[in-house]
Amino acid sequence: MTTPTVPPASPESGSTPARSAVYAAADFVSTAALIAHAAGIPALTFVTDPDQYMPVSAAATGHDTPLPIITLSEAVLCADLDSYAGKVAAGALAHTLVCMHQLPTARERWAGWLSTLAFSAVLVGLLMGSPLTLALGAVGWVGAALSGLAAQRASEIAADLYAVHLLNQAGLDGRACLLTMVNDIACGEPRAYRLFGWTLSGVPTAAARARALSRTRPTA
Repeated sequence: MTTPTVPPASPESGSTPARSAVYAAADFVSTAALIAHAAGIPALTFVTDPDQYMPVSAAATGHDTPLPIITLSEAVLCADLDSYAGKVAAGALAHTLVCMHQLPTARERWAGWLSTLAFSAVLVGLLMGSPLTLALGAVGWVGAALSGLAAQRASEIAADLYAVHLLNQAGLDGRACLLTMVNDIACGEPRAYRLFGWTLSGVPTAAARARALSRTRPTA
């Protein structure tokens, strides 16, 4: 894995906004390389998008060689890692890398299998004209779908906790970075989602994620 080599700034060299941005970007990329190494990812590709709202996003290069392409917003390039924006970006990067390589849990697989079985029962009920089979299939399908969403929310929290571990391995305060990230998410979270919308989503509320981060000891 290659990362840009930037000489350390010296007090005599002075500081300009452009110079500060270069050092901030190099610091973030170097730290990202450490996070990727801790996650067992051999390489990262970085691109910048000044119009991107999210601090960090990621996409795989392909199915055969799924190396992440990391897109950074302009705010990340100008933020120190100890700043609010830097912690949000570091937390988002670690979480994103974990999710890219996270496999479905047994609970998620079972929910998917039950959802398929229940939907088949719905089709059988429609074809046979059996109201009971149709009703049982519909109830089972809804229940399996809700169970699958709950399993996805649990996986999201598990990804948060493992992201803490990766950030700690990279020399950062992983819990602080993830808590800053979820607090930033909370600022834009709709009230309806916090109250009931989360039940129809695979993403837990920011409050639930913050509670899990505060109460659960991360993986050592």
